Amino acid sequence: NDSMTKGGFSQSQRAIMEHPDPRVASTITPLREMTLVNERCKPFLDIFDRSRSKLRSKLAQNGGNPKVISQEEQKEIASQKMDYRYCLAESSCPTRMETLRACWYNNRHEMMNARDRAHIMTVCREERAAVERCAGNKVQQLLRSSGATE
Repeated sequence: NDSMTKGGFSQSQRAIMEHPDPRVASTITPLREMTLVNERCKPFLDIFDRSRSKLRSKLAQNGGNPKVISQEEQKEIASQKMDYRYCLAESSCPTRMETLRACWYNNRHEMMNARDRAHIMTVCREERAAVERCAGNKVQQLLRSSGATE
């Protein structure tokens, strides 16, 4: 009878997650790696969460009217959300992020002169997809090490 630990994993699942995958060269466990990422990015998440809570309160006080949220507030919370996501990507996949940053830098004029978001999303598409795959693989490794299934 495996009792559940914090996070909903059984003790045996958690024990498996605490040991490195022998197929991976790194000696860091998937759980430890994700814990480190979370620790690095928590300050960004906390800032985003506080702002989001303030905006939700403001909406609730005004009957849910979205007009009470200024464009500046919308931009600020979007920026905070991006800071958090950037931290997650940078902390999880620093080499791939370095490649993506170089692509952004090399294409900065095209991105600044783009007429719409759809065009911006095509710039550095392969590099962005590589970061997304890398981060997704990290989560997949953690879930596989826990014995979790779909």
